[in-house]
Amino acid sequence: MRNTVALVLAGGVNVGYSVLTHNRAKSALPFFGHFRLVDFVLTNLSRSGVNNVGVMIQYLPGSLIDHIGIGRAWDFDSTNRRIKLMPPFVGMGRTDWYRGSADAIYRNMDFIQNNQAHDVLVVCADHVYCMDYRPMLNLHRERGADVTIMTTPRPQGTDPRHYGYVTVGDRGRVVDFVEKPSQPPEHDVVSTGVYLFRADLLCDRLYDMQRMSSDHHLPTVVVEPIVREGRAFACPFEGDWHYLPDIESYVAFHQRLLRGESTISPDHDSVLTDLRDRDLGSRPAPYFGPLSEVEDSLVSPGCVVEGKVVRSVLSPGVHVAPKAVVRDSILFHDCFVGQGARLEGVVSDKDVRFDSFCRVGAPLPDPANVRAGQLTVVGKSARIMQGVVIEVGREVPIRQVVTREWDWNMPGSIARL
Repeated sequence: MRNTVALVLAGGVNVGYSVLTHNRAKSALPFFGHFRLVDFVLTNLSRSGVNNVGVMIQYLPGSLIDHIGIGRAWDFDSTNRRIKLMPPFVGMGRTDWYRGSADAIYRNMDFIQNNQAHDVLVVCADHVYCMDYRPMLNLHRERGADVTIMTTPRPQGTDPRHYGYVTVGDRGRVVDFVEKPSQPPEHDVVSTGVYLFRADLLCDRLYDMQRMSSDHHLPTVVVEPIVREGRAFACPFEGDWHYLPDIESYVAFHQRLLRGESTISPDHDSVLTDLRDRDLGSRPAPYFGPLSEVEDSLVSPGCVVEGKVVRSVLSPGVHVAPKAVVRDSILFHDCFVGQGARLEGVVSDKDVRFDSFCRVGAPLPDPANVRAGQLTVVGKSARIMQGVVIEVGREVPIRQVVTREWDWNMPGSIARL
């Protein structure tokens, strides 16, 4: 990957994850225990031999910055390798936020030029897949391409309006590309959001965008014109690739992982992550009490399970007390589920306490095909008091204490003990 730099798009606002993204970027979300979504693309880049990586961040970047740091977990702190975090900045005549993915790259064009890049790899931080980018680069250079688009069949059961569609002609030449059309074409070949550009052409297109366009979305202002006027090729990806636009798709994919229905396995694929957060690297093995029952679940280090866990993911440090039931749920780090509590279809952020005999959520009709309104989401450091019943589809705010007298019509008010 000599003379190639990578730019990771880790920026925008995501409204599809309820309170889970009220204090973090989507790419920093915990995933399948102790991983985070961004770990996949950073692992891909590290193992592909990309030595210069820029991460463009904007929306609630604190958690993501803490997680990535200087890139030590992915070997980006070694000689001749580096990772650079790129938040919006105040400069001469520029005080606004990034106005889109293309504008973010334009304002960090010096990263491309200072590294004398011949090619620029652009990837998204919140897509789940495992890939070596080197064959794509070889194909790109052999064809003398202006842009190479990594494509895949649209995942079954997903909204067709969420994707860009790539029409491929002879010898892999892209003859048409349209981003998120209102009327999707009949074929199902879609872009994965992985683009490999010739660096000089990318810079020229970005200069043109600043002079002529009010749109700053990379696929529409850069990729679509190159497809019409230049040499664009497709690079089919044959592995498992997932775009998780909302919490329902996030939960459904976890259920696929638990059932072994995906070729992706963070452990078997040796996905790298930062184990310094909350001392993840030194947590003890999970403990299972004499009356515990665990079925089709992932239980992380540091967990204590004394109750029943079914088709659920427990991140490090979760404690499930005797006679408690956790079913079809995802609990982030250091949650406590008290004696006799029952959680079904729940996604809970870190440090939440579910006191004894509370009831949260309801059974999922089909855990692998979750629909809107079927999940109950609990914000970080909230507390559900003893005996409280929270109906399906509710959203508990961050740090909220919920008692039996809590008024759901007044979100943001403080419940009193």
